[in-house]
Amino acid sequence: MGGTELESIFALAGTDKGFVHHYGEIYEHLLAGFRDRPCKLLEIGVYHGASLRAWERYLSQAEIIGVDCDAACLAHRSARSEVLLGDVGDGEFLAVLAGRGPFGIVIDDGSHLPTHQQNCLTALWPAVQPGGVYVIEDLEVARTAPCGTGVSTTGWLLDRVWRESLSTGQPNDCFTVFSGNLVAMIKRAAGGETGMQVVYGTV
Repeated sequence: MGGTELESIFALAGTDKGFVHHYGEIYEHLLAGFRDRPCKLLEIGVYHGASLRAWERYLSQAEIIGVDCDAACLAHRSARSEVLLGDVGDGEFLAVLAGRGPFGIVIDDGSHLPTHQQNCLTALWPAVQPGGVYVIEDLEVARTAPCGTGVSTTGWLLDRVWRESLSTGQPNDCFTVFSGNLVAMIKRAAGGETGMQVVYGTV
């Protein structure tokens, strides 16, 4: 078992968020405010459904929506989790997903293609509620596999954040951007939060 409650839940569910990536501690910190209140979670990438089961256990009042392009993933629907079929490379499908918001939590654990990660963030960020969080997992894949672009999602994200701040002359609505070696986590500014923190680290 892991050292945190969420690491233990990840282990019981069998998701690689725990035993491979060890995301438990940072997810616990990020999602603490969502534990026992209603929220809507969207996760791109269902695979074997293990992370859906983990979120059901950890987020007791969350409405959970999983997205995948593999019809076999429909088998992982439950009373707590809906599974939608679609291709995040399709802009029209992303617009439909955005219409299901607002989301408290969005997690991109899909294809790991930088183009998909960047298009998803562009389409879905407006659907993240104030105080909500957007997570992009497995950033290292872009550096270890031929993903069809020379632009890393981390570099693109930070460039986009600063460009928008400079072009508008207004504080960006990203309150915190955590850029790690494996994951990027972005918190949307809520009432009373001003300015922006950019934190570099490792997970």
